[in-house]
Amino acid sequence: MEGLKSQEVALGSWALLFGEIINYNLNRVDGIGELESKLNWLGYRVGQRQLELMRWRAEGASRNPKQPTTLIEVLQMVHTPIWKSLFNKPADSLERSKENSNEFMITDNTPLLSRSVCIPSDLKNLSTESFTAGIVESVLDGFNYKATVSAHSVPTSQHPQRTTILIKLN
Repeated sequence: MEGLKSQEVALGSWALLFGEIINYNLNRVDGIGELESKLNWLGYRVGQRQLELMRWRAEGASRNPKQPTTLIEVLQMVHTPIWKSLFNKPADSLERSKENSNEFMITDNTPLLSRSVCIPSDLKNLSTESFTAGIVESVLDGFNYKATVSAHSVPTSQHPQRTTILIKLN
């Protein structure tokens, strides 16, 4: 762990922890959908704690910390500071859907969780990024933006693990 900033977590630690979370829950569910729901729920809990931590840090740094007030500001907060805090880099893109004005997409070309866990071939349709979708959903809930958030694999030749987090505002 030498050379890491004090707040960074080594990729090997992430991989071990997340792999064990999947293995633990895999034996306690009846299918991929239920496992993705559990991962989403766990991510939701992590998102709550992450938002709480960011608010505490902001309050400690300033008497009147600036909180996001619009949906776009909240999404930008997820895209950059929260993503950086959790995955050591900002997300690759934040876009509004051209078809539906109530849908937004956050894309990560090399998602940390997907690239650090080996999934058995019988679970190839499992979206481990459901965990990340849960994080995003909880942050939105923390600012009173109700949304359905899901993770979708959108591979390209350059980025085979590319994932898009789809946010549908309710």
